[in-house]
Amino acid sequence: MGSNFMSAGGLSTTIEYCSKLNLKGGEKILDIGCGIGGSAFYLAEEFNCKITAVDISTSSLTLASQRLSSKYPNLKNNISFIEADVLNQEYDDSSFDVVYSRDAILHFPFNQKKILFEKIRKWLKPGGQVLITDYGTTETPTTGFKEYAKKRGYHLYTPKGYASALSSCGFKVIGDTDYTLEYCKISLQELNRVKTGPGKLKFVEEFGEEALTDIRRVYEDKINMCLTDSRTFCVVHAFNPRKFDDERRQVLETCKEMFKSGLVLGTDGNISMRIGDDHIAIKGSGLPYETLGVEGIVVCDLEGKAISGEVYKPSSEINLHLGLYKFRSDFTSIVHCHSKSSSAVACTRKPLPCFHYSVGELTEGMEIPCAEYATYGTEMLADNVVKAMGNTSVGCLMSNHGSVCGGTSLSEAMYRAKRLENLCEVYLMTKGLEIVNMSEKEMEECRERDKSYGQAEEGEGVGHGNHGCC
Repeated sequence: MGSNFMSAGGLSTTIEYCSKLNLKGGEKILDIGCGIGGSAFYLAEEFNCKITAVDISTSSLTLASQRLSSKYPNLKNNISFIEADVLNQEYDDSSFDVVYSRDAILHFPFNQKKILFEKIRKWLKPGGQVLITDYGTTETPTTGFKEYAKKRGYHLYTPKGYASALSSCGFKVIGDTDYTLEYCKISLQELNRVKTGPGKLKFVEEFGEEALTDIRRVYEDKINMCLTDSRTFCVVHAFNPRKFDDERRQVLETCKEMFKSGLVLGTDGNISMRIGDDHIAIKGSGLPYETLGVEGIVVCDLEGKAISGEVYKPSSEINLHLGLYKFRSDFTSIVHCHSKSSSAVACTRKPLPCFHYSVGELTEGMEIPCAEYATYGTEMLADNVVKAMGNTSVGCLMSNHGSVCGGTSLSEAMYRAKRLENLCEVYLMTKGLEIVNMSEKEMEECRERDKSYGQAEEGEGVGHGNHGCC
């Protein structure tokens, strides 16, 4: 509770739950069952959000509008309070970044909940988020609780049932939905606050002794119903599946291949894919490959800012990927790995010489470059790699770090990463031997030979591998 809130926990729980949304500022939000406006005031004041706040209660909206005028006149352009049944409202598709509701959807019958969730999905932008808190039930509620819910017109899901209902309407649910224990703790805090001391005096002064008796009984009943395994509390965070799902899946599959091939360990390395002229899809920062899912592939603009609705931050090497894409228009995919052999050779801080003709698959020159050292994730490292690769190499070692390869597809970039690792492995095996590097003339002869390599007609060969030159 609180001066602006009707839900347990008031401002403190509003702050906690809204932190899940990772708001950037300026989002358009639909608040369903806004009550007296507490959440709307908070979201508008803290994040400059534009709120469409809907409720069917005349008295609640009258109080909310009065407070908007008297306490928050600076937010008049941010909040619109609307008295309506949200099921009768119509909004354009993709109108909102977030749909938010606190302890209100329990009043909708189950068939109407489904209609509402389907409407919400239409109203949300791709990648838009849903945050709902609501009372729930268990799989085995008592007869007394069933009668209690029926008397009040409650239609309650279990926490898992809430997640399933949203999933069946096309949403992707994030994390756990059962917050019953947390709700009990909050309710107990609220109860203790109005039992004695300044909290009690303030409540009585504002609402009277009879209201105090009622509110104490309400919170005691809530806690007891939770403890008797009948009542639950649900916090449901979900998103409208974003655009670029096909691209995300492609990057995810390539990440899994890289991990399975032993080119990375733990959370090392990253893969990205250019999407059109304005976006890239890239592995999220610090996410382990074993449990990596499609939501862990982050879509960013070409400034490295994640699009609305992303759950995770992009890779710490976002600068490396963006730098290469800006400089190399031929790259649509980039694979950066920490494989054993290429990392070992990179620790010499020297380029890989042309000891084998397959070096020519990764460079037009006579060596595979090694970028100067810089701290990982920095723009300096990105600049060093771009400088080292230039326009003549598709693979590069990174001093005391690893390797990076680009390509016109994910499969090509991955092949090149594997080829570079193979070359480094063979090179390390030659240590102690008297290596004779290939001459420019010998390499030119190999490149000429490539023109008839494989099944192509004379002059159309593409060399070894996906896009090799030898």
